[in-house]
This record gives sequence, C-alpha cells and structure tokens, in this order.
Amino acid sequence: MTIYVLAGKGGVGKTSTVINIAACAVENQIPVTICDIDPQGNAVATAHNMAGVKVSGSVKPQKGRLLIVDAPASVIAEHLIDGLRAADIALLPVAPIIDSVAGNLHVHDFLKQHGVPVRTFVTMFHPASEDDRMIRALAWKNWPDSICRTTIPFSTAIVRAQNRRESVIEYAPDSPGARAYRRLYAEITGGNHETKSL
Repeated sequence: MTIYVLAGKGGVGKTSTVINIAACAVENQIPVTICDIDPQGNAVATAHNMAGVKVSGSVKPQKGRLLIVDAPASVIAEHLIDGLRAADIALLPVAPIIDSVAGNLHVHDFLKQHGVPVRTFVTMFHPASEDDRMIRALAWKNWPDSICRTTIPFSTAIVRAQNRRESVIEYAPDSPGARAYRRLYAEITGGNHETKSL
C-alpha cells in the first residue's frame, strides 16, 4: 500500500501523520518505508530513529511494504501526479484554521480531477474550542465522501514526541493522541496493506 501525505498549507501535522502512521504499521508488524520528498526533511530525521522503519529516496511502491510519502506542502504540480496516481490514498490533514481548509480545497479538487483517491481528516483539534468545532464542521461539509471519522486531538504528548524525534506511539502509547493515530491507521488501511497493482 502507498500513502501520500500532503496538504495545501504547512504546519498542519503532515509530518507527524507520516511518522505516527509508520509507527502504527510497525506496531502491527507491517514492513514500512518512509520517503520524504518535503525539502524540510523532518520525516527522515525522525524515521532514522525508529526501529522497523526503512528510509528511501524512491517513491516507487515496494511489494510487501507500506510506503508512506511525505510530500511538500502547498506544492501540487504535474511532476507529482505520476507518483500520486500510483498511490492507494492521498491523505490530507486539515488543521482547525481557515487557511488549512482553503488550501486543501484546491489540493483535494486537483487530486480528484486526476483520479487520485483522497481521504481528509481533522488534526490538532481542541474539542472545547468553538472555532475548532466550526472548522471541523466545515471540513465535513466540504468533503463528505472523503473525510475520516477519526479526529486527531491537539496533544502535548504529540508535541513532546516531535521534539524528541519520536512518534507519539512510542513516546506516550496510551495517550489520546496515540489512540487517535491508531484509529486513523485502522480507518485508512482497513487492514489491507497490499500495494495497488500498477
């Protein structure tokens, strides 16, 4: 299975998603490779510290392995389309800020026009915040067919894990953030880790 994680705006939890989905795969004894094509390279820096995770510079699907690609934010260009078409899922995190929704509207439409299967989910969510609840409702309204049921909460454990270059799955396995990433992993993989045949 190949998952591209991308977004129309930076700072929305894209790299955290890559790292934590990979950690969930390792936890489920699924071989996983991370390919980081984001110029910041944060996913690779963390992946090198993770047991059971291979790092690759190739976006080519690998038989028997889950490939997770950390794509650059705000960059949707024709040169990415061939790789994205080979993806089983393009995963778009939506932070509870209006710019995140606006940026992902363009990305979502672009991917759909090119036949790429898209799933969106809300991340960094504060359930007590009226604004966050409004943005989540907006995401559900804009992407009723592709929104995931799982919402990733804002979590100090996720932030602390990032600062230590770890996944929250490793750092705080029983935290709300770790439990949410496990639900997201189950939701997007459905237990199926086979790569799309090309």
